[in-house]
Amino acid sequence: MAKVRIALIGLGKMGISHVAILRAHPDVELVAVCDPQGFVLDGISKYTGLKTYRQFTDLLANETLHGVVVATPSRFHDDIVRAALEQDLAVFCEKPFSLDAKVALELAELAEGRGLINHVGYHYRHVAAFREAKRLLDSGVIGKVHHLRAEAYGPVVLRPNPAGTLYFKLEGKGGETALPRQWWGIGAKPCLSACQSRVGQDQADLPAPGVQTVPAGR
Repeated sequence: MAKVRIALIGLGKMGISHVAILRAHPDVELVAVCDPQGFVLDGISKYTGLKTYRQFTDLLANETLHGVVVATPSRFHDDIVRAALEQDLAVFCEKPFSLDAKVALELAELAEGRGLINHVGYHYRHVAAFREAKRLLDSGVIGKVHHLRAEAYGPVVLRPNPAGTLYFKLEGKGGETALPRQWWGIGAKPCLSACQSRVGQDQADLPAPGVQTVPAGR
């Protein structure tokens, strides 16, 4: 059986992780990678032999692919995902899918209209503990959920705040925040745009821009 030909765009922390995963999959051929940083490409080329590109447009124009993995900083997702979908390529995009809910819906509709696979990396939805928790909630074991408090911890803080509150850079790299995970768990229906937390003095408990929540059943 012919292997699935994939290219990866973005070689940060998650991109490097995806390189290892894709190269280990027996049914996947990682054809090429793309990143604007020359020193990163030099290292990847030296130790893997992969073809490298600095511009995603050049990669898409020159390679025969079945799909792409997008692991760039979040603000670049929209243009890359759209370009891939318009070439009839399947897309796996790191979270958040988009920083703009309207654009996220447009891209999802584009993928659906072309019959393409378009997946966002909310991996916790596939973890057995979370799936069991959702099953129990869906069964009504604790009745109707009226209040939810969620916390998530991880090494994503860029700098400390002297006032004692931690800040997260809103437009930087993605991360699986508590909100979309818990919305899914209780059956709430947020907009398709994945969210990115911003936590800090005078900013606590604010949703990311472009994210709207809709109560379950509406």
